[in-house]
Amino acid sequence: MLVELAVGGLGVIDATEVELGPGCSALTGETGAGKTLLVAALGLLLGAKGDRVLVRDGAREARVEGRFLLPAGHPARALLAEHDLTGPVIPGGEEEVVVARALRRDGRSKVRVNGSLTTLGFLSDLGGALVEIAGQHEHRRIGSAAVQRALLDAFIGPDALGLASEVANEVRAA
Repeated sequence: MLVELAVGGLGVIDATEVELGPGCSALTGETGAGKTLLVAALGLLLGAKGDRVLVRDGAREARVEGRFLLPAGHPARALLAEHDLTGPVIPGGEEEVVVARALRRDGRSKVRVNGSLTTLGFLSDLGGALVEIAGQHEHRRIGSAAVQRALLDAFIGPDALGLASEVANEVRAA
């Protein structure tokens, strides 16, 4: 769950911080209130391609940072462990994850997860496990084979996944 989002130097946003509560969060407001820029910031934080036109006039770079709390069993925890990027486990068993991305005027990005430099490709993989954004055309995401596989895996449960893993290992060994 995303609990904090900090944005600086992005479009008309000089600097702002947003704290989010548990459950579903909705961005609402009048036209021009900055909803689109906050969604763009979240997209950058989750691995979307960055366009240098997003960098605020006069700023050297746009910065987006997010703090997430992941419960035990969250799929992003396994991905973080696989890449040796785990965060601290806080009382209650949630893992704290801090993601930061800087987008420079030349269009290049710098990505950090829990303080360690990583790739934009990894951030994109991680971002898909961290947050679900629902917007006007986001329903198209269900057409992705990776999303369909993740939904099916979540539906069939760990016992069936274990059996599928055993079969895959046997096929590779044959």
